Amino acid sequence: MGDSGWLPEGAPCGTQGESRRLEAFGIRLRGEGARLYTVRYWCKVEGMQVELVRK
Repeated sequence: MGDSGWLPEGAPCGTQGESRRLEAFGIRLRGEGARLYTVRYWCKVEGMQVELVRK
Protein backbone atom coordinates (compact mmCIF):
# COMPACT_ATOMS: atom_id res chain seq x y z
CA MET A 1 0.00 0.00 0.00
CA GLY A 2 0.99 3.61 0.03
CA ASP A 3 2.08 5.78 -2.84
CA SER A 4 2.68 4.07 -6.15
CA GLY A 5 3.95 5.25 -9.50
CA TRP A 6 1.87 5.69 -12.64
CA LEU A 7 0.09 2.51 -13.71
CA PRO A 8 0.01 1.25 -17.29
CA GLU A 9 -3.08 1.95 -19.37
CA GLY A 10 -6.00 -0.27 -18.37
CA ALA A 11 -4.49 -1.41 -15.05
CA PRO A 12 -6.79 -1.14 -12.00
CA CYS A 13 -5.72 1.13 -9.16
CA GLY A 14 -6.28 0.40 -5.49
CA THR A 15 -7.16 -3.02 -4.13
CA GLN A 16 -9.74 -5.49 -5.33
CA GLY A 17 -11.98 -7.48 -2.99
CA GLU A 18 -10.48 -5.98 0.19
CA SER A 19 -13.11 -3.29 0.94
CA ARG A 20 -10.42 -0.62 1.27
CA ARG A 21 -10.98 2.98 0.25
CA LEU A 22 -9.03 4.61 -2.52
CA GLU A 23 -7.58 7.74 -0.90
CA ALA A 24 -6.36 9.55 -4.01
CA PHE A 25 -5.58 9.07 -7.68
CA GLY A 26 -4.28 11.11 -10.57
CA ILE A 27 -5.23 11.21 -14.22
CA ARG A 28 -2.67 12.16 -16.83
CA LEU A 29 -3.26 12.65 -20.55
CA ARG A 30 -0.22 12.12 -22.71
CA GLY A 31 0.72 12.50 -26.34
CA GLU A 32 0.20 14.99 -29.12
CA GLY A 33 -3.56 15.37 -28.71
CA ALA A 34 -3.67 15.54 -24.90
CA ARG A 35 -4.25 19.30 -24.90
CA LEU A 36 -7.40 18.79 -26.98
CA TYR A 37 -9.21 16.79 -24.29
CA THR A 38 -10.88 17.44 -20.95
CA VAL A 39 -10.92 14.85 -18.19
CA ARG A 40 -14.29 14.48 -16.52
CA TYR A 41 -15.04 11.94 -13.82
CA TRP A 42 -17.44 11.18 -10.99
CA CYS A 43 -16.52 9.98 -7.54
CA LYS A 44 -18.37 9.08 -4.38
CA VAL A 45 -16.96 10.50 -1.15
CA GLU A 46 -18.43 9.12 2.08
CA GLY A 47 -22.04 9.33 0.93
CA MET A 48 -21.64 12.40 -1.32
CA GLN A 49 -21.52 12.33 -5.11
CA VAL A 50 -19.07 14.81 -6.59
CA GLU A 51 -18.43 15.78 -10.20
CA LEU A 52 -14.98 17.10 -10.98
CA VAL A 53 -13.79 18.59 -14.25
CA ARG A 54 -10.18 19.33 -15.03
CA LYS A 55 -9.08 21.14 -18.18
